[in-house]
Amino acid sequence: MLRSALPSLASFEWTNLPGPPPSAADISSWHVGRRSIQFLYDDSRLYLILAACRTDHFWVGITITIAAASEVACPVKSRRDLFEKYPLPTFSPLFTLSRYPTTPANYAFTHTKVISQLRAILHALGVAGNYSEQSFRRGATIRARSIGILDADLQLPGRWKSNAYKRYIEVHPAHVYHVSRGLQTLPPPPKSH
Repeated sequence: MLRSALPSLASFEWTNLPGPPPSAADISSWHVGRRSIQFLYDDSRLYLILAACRTDHFWVGITITIAAASEVACPVKSRRDLFEKYPLPTFSPLFTLSRYPTTPANYAFTHTKVISQLRAILHALGVAGNYSEQSFRRGATIRARSIGILDADLQLPGRWKSNAYKRYIEVHPAHVYHVSRGLQTLPPPPKSH
């Protein structure tokens, strides 16, 4: 289940509800549930439909397009596999913490539980614990910029409502030098007659 959740760690949050599963009305009205996912017929992408998000100032909803990838952690394939392996009603949470999602232990992932699970996995792998949940967002932001995602496009998924994400972007010193050098070698102004 967590493998299926990892590809979307930075693109959206699952739910912020503590405790037992939310009611069908709660899931269907505001929280990300199975009904929030629509697959394109050829599985080249999926659409994540959010009722509202932080950058949706008018609360009209937003649709996020998530492309398939050839990598092991393809978000489209992992969602498709999840839905086929654990068929549940459309009002069910998108992710649950139980291996058997139809049991009473069918708890929706909460923000706290996701971070706790990731910390446990990283600890088991021997990764030092000097990170926070911001580390995951920062890593995703840096990765997106490194493959050419435009600044404006980084805000589309709803994670960033300001330019705060820019403080996560690390610029390679060679690039800083190149830009500095370019500014110092401007062509001379045109001669006047």
